[in-house]
Amino acid sequence: MMTLIGAIVGGMGLISILQRRTLLGLMIGIQLLVLGATLSFVVVGISANARASGHLFALFVVLSAVAQLVGGYALAVRKFYLKNNVFIDEQRSSK
Repeated sequence: MMTLIGAIVGGMGLISILQRRTLLGLMIGIQLLVLGATLSFVVVGISANARASGHLFALFVVLSAVAQLVGGYALAVRKFYLKNNVFIDEQRSSK
């Protein structure tokens, strides 16, 4: 059951990555995808009676996701102050 919830959260993150047009929406989608994968790691670790390894790997994933989140939000805020928008489409076409 919990693995299904992890898959649903990861799927929502993937849909958000594919459909959002703002940088902040993209970052939120990435975080949902990472959260779903982390939940799956913990559940599989518990079901395999290897409690410490699943939790430790999930902790490593969460810490790296937080570092990515801080860097991404800092870039998004800086882009907003420079160009007054956070749309990804204009970023792809600019040089």
